[in-house]
Amino acid sequence: MRSVCLRFVLLFCGLAACSVAQAQQAGRIVAVVNDDIITRYDVIARLGIALSSSNVRDTPEIRRRLGSQILRTLMDERLQSQEAGRLGVRVSEREVQRQIEDIEKRNNLPPGGLVQFFRNNRLDIEALKEHLRVEAAWSTVVARRIAPRIEVGAGEIDARLAERRAAVGSKEYVVSEIFLELDDPAREGEVRGAVEGIVAQLRAGASFEGLARQFSQSSSAAIGGDLGRVRAGQLDTRLEAALDALSPNGVSAPVRLEDGFYILLLRERS
Repeated sequence: MRSVCLRFVLLFCGLAACSVAQAQQAGRIVAVVNDDIITRYDVIARLGIALSSSNVRDTPEIRRRLGSQILRTLMDERLQSQEAGRLGVRVSEREVQRQIEDIEKRNNLPPGGLVQFFRNNRLDIEALKEHLRVEAAWSTVVARRIAPRIEVGAGEIDARLAERRAAVGSKEYVVSEIFLELDDPAREGEVRGAVEGIVAQLRAGASFEGLARQFSQSSSAAIGGDLGRVRAGQLDTRLEAALDALSPNGVSAPVRLEDGFYILLLRERS
């Protein structure tokens, strides 16, 4: 995959105070990813969708904290889209429509209800469609190029079965995660601010699944951060310690590991 080339820097204190309706400078370029540009409007549009879909309070402080993370997400998506295009992966409008219909079903909306919701809340449905299109294209890339390389031998199967037999009666957790990558130590303050903003919104009642879908950089983001059932000993000891300190339905404080920050939701313990 080709590298990211950043030619412009966005001052997010300025972004925090603006809205789509005010966007006189909406076309201003804030980043360039190879040959693709990201504008201020792109960031604002996706931020509005993220806030609405996650039941997050829309305040200047929240926009300031989460704006930089939205930009990073958009940059990643541009890279994914470029790689999918290079491999000839295309997602039809009908496929995108099917995804919209799935969202409507999951949220008990009538046909056309999602578009109407976006219209009523002055959100950009095309920004959502582009996100869904890239997500579907990247899933196809992964399925074509990565999944065929995964080989599971008979010995590994036997070892896994032995593990499961040995784990009978041991502690298990049902967990969801939000992960924000820290690929540059110079960005620690920025990423920490974003993750603390997400935790604050979760504790104020925001949807963990919605925020995971919008902000998490883990592969579990596409399914709302769901890690399923995890046995004791399968996670990093620091993550397991955070889970042990929680009651069911509790949300952890940010956990800093070498690769970034994790937020955990303990859905069940057995």
